[in-house]
Amino acid sequence: AAMMLRRVCAGTLRRRWKPVVGAWAEHRPCLVSQKMGFSTTPEDASGPEVAREERIEQIYEAPLAGAIASLKRVSVTTAMLSLTIPPAVVLMGSEAVPMAGQVAITAVTVGASLGSTALIHYLFTPYVLQMAHVTASEAGVDDQSASEAAELGPQSEIEATTLTYFGGRKTTRFRVDEVEPQPKAGRPFVSFRVGDKYFFVHGTIFENKTLLRRLLGRPLKDIER
Repeated sequence: AAMMLRRVCAGTLRRRWKPVVGAWAEHRPCLVSQKMGFSTTPEDASGPEVAREERIEQIYEAPLAGAIASLKRVSVTTAMLSLTIPPAVVLMGSEAVPMAGQVAITAVTVGASLGSTALIHYLFTPYVLQMAHVTASEAGVDDQSASEAAELGPQSEIEATTLTYFGGRKTTRFRVDEVEPQPKAGRPFVSFRVGDKYFFVHGTIFENKTLLRRLLGRPLKDIER
């Protein structure tokens, strides 16, 4: 009797748990995929990414690039050295000169040095040292197709190199249609603007006259043609 009772109970348990176990086995791949971060969907069938290469063609170089870069470096160096004047005046100053006079001399010297450095930075920050046309084409494209893609248009990308405060170089990329000409700018050495940045180029040596007219936003002068 005991043996028959155990068989009946075992059969009942198997019948009850079989649907539960089957459901767990059916959904187990999804549970494992979610936990491990895998996806059971097929891979993207859009095809492999096309390799693209970037070409940078220089179209402009400023005639005073080296001179202005050196001027900014000398100016910054002089401004830093001028900051050593106040302690030197205090330590080595003559007792015959009153303290008010020492302070006045120090203030004038430091102010002149820092002021000239700030003025040079303000004037020559927009000065473009180099300008290049950036194009991207598929790898293996023939020269004729690459030259057609390199034609300048509203969507063409330009790379302009300017100076930082300490005389280093920085590059800014922009599209031609982002240029805002500044024919009546209120500050010197400004040809056009992109966003909140100003740029200046020498129109007399700019070879691409079509792009120059777009940058300046005015008819070219006789000396610029």
